[in-house]
Amino acid sequence: MGLLPDTVHELINEVLLKTLVYKEIFGKLFMNPWWYLDGKMSPTDEGDETFSARLQHLYDRFYEINPLMASLWRSETNRLVNSANVYQAASTLLGTYHKDRRESFVDQFVNDTLSVEPIRWLLREPSSKEDVDQRDKRLRRIFKMAVEGAALMGNIRGHIDFEGLAELPETFTSVDRLNKRVVAHEYNFLYDDHTRLDGGRILMAVYPGIVRRYTCARQDRITEYYGANVVVGLPKGEEVQK
Repeated sequence: MGLLPDTVHELINEVLLKTLVYKEIFGKLFMNPWWYLDGKMSPTDEGDETFSARLQHLYDRFYEINPLMASLWRSETNRLVNSANVYQAASTLLGTYHKDRRESFVDQFVNDTLSVEPIRWLLREPSSKEDVDQRDKRLRRIFKMAVEGAALMGNIRGHIDFEGLAELPETFTSVDRLNKRVVAHEYNFLYDDHTRLDGGRILMAVYPGIVRRYTCARQDRITEYYGANVVVGLPKGEEVQK
């Protein structure tokens, strides 16, 4: 019996590779929202590499005390350090500095990602220098969008959590799909009006879901989901012989 849908089974290397790249992106950027802050105490100071972790710990302590006000502090802090145009703040010096600083790390992120051993195993061997250049160019573009996307997400109101495979339900349901908690992978070929995958086991989260709470005083009990992209195994009765 095979749990994987046929297309996922045939293109498993592609699915795994995308999952590993997303893991790098989310782990380095989205789940570490203060990563680009240098922690300098003066313009001539060398900075502190532990600053982002210390700031995250401070936020976590604030959140324990008052989730709503802590969430507001988090988003306003992000907005202030990211104000890179006159519509956001009177002075754009700090925001421009951080934008340039984020972009300066893109090449390092690309190199780090390509050096991850499982990713190296899954990448096909390039046949020419042109192939290498094209691959690096595409990955650089992905990370450039990701560093700015993560910074923009840091500006939004509310407390942000992430749901990977460990946090998601074991099985796929239409209720979770309609609530936007999960989105079936494109190779599951699920149409909007289908319940075909209900009861199928969630085998893989290609990228995690985003959960937003405490967006304002009257919405402290409202949870918004931006669905995890999941590969769903075939439900009972649809398993195919491999």
